[in-house]
Amino acid sequence: MFRQVAHLRTLLPLLLCALLGPVALRLTYSADARATPQATTLTDPRLVAGTYLGGGGVDYGRAVGLDAQGNIYLAGDSFSSSVLGHDLSRNGGSNILVAKLSPDAKRLLGLFSLGSTAGDRVGGMAVTPAGEVVLSVETGAASFPLKNALHTAPLATNPGVLLKINAALDGLIFSTFTTFTVEYEKHSVALDAAGNISAVGYLYDPSTRARELVLQRYSPDGQQLLFSKLWDGDQRDERAEALVVRPDGTTMSRLHRGPGQRLGRDRERRAANLWP
Repeated sequence: MFRQVAHLRTLLPLLLCALLGPVALRLTYSADARATPQATTLTDPRLVAGTYLGGGGVDYGRAVGLDAQGNIYLAGDSFSSSVLGHDLSRNGGSNILVAKLSPDAKRLLGLFSLGSTAGDRVGGMAVTPAGEVVLSVETGAASFPLKNALHTAPLATNPGVLLKINAALDGLIFSTFTTFTVEYEKHSVALDAAGNISAVGYLYDPSTRARELVLQRYSPDGQQLLFSKLWDGDQRDERAEALVVRPDGTTMSRLHRGPGQRLGRDRERRAANLWP
């Protein structure tokens, strides 16, 4: 069941895209006439398109998004040497992979692949209205390709990459190492209305084995760090499992939080308003 918030009462058909392994699905939902003015309940899912996407190796779907034209973007990581006739030119383990499909999922409009000499996995994806793709990437090597990088070397115990691909899906706008760990499949990147890029992860301290939450915000071209905050000092185990930026810039995250690996296994999940 899905709900539409009150200020979006004029409903267009809701498009939900899900990537399940190598399968891309598109579903629409109709509005429930019994819904209250404050919230509209969307029911009756109907499959309108579905397709397989992948190569001869193992492929993982990690994230999905849309541009302003309704084109479907799928991001993941692949051990395949080629996908639909496109050479992925893998250098090591898995490469990150971004595919662009038409709104009816019948045509492949673009494919982009990139990777280091080790394994790379997608942490999160955000798509601009124009079709530029922002990714956070978990990587295991310092050889990940960079462009216009703010940070040209990874932190030894906190590897991660933030990058942006142009709308043609044929080149990088920027690619930089992060100063925190990016975890794969955590939906750890989001955009605000101005196109600024928010990314969330953690900073690992080997001496205490604690993970401290980190939030950063970059300019759309990746050349300026606009905001950075580290929640430290309590030696707790903190990991963000989702990131959402509201139109007013308020940043929300769901946290996986516990007392730290040395102190026990108890964990709690809670929503947090991180910034402003």
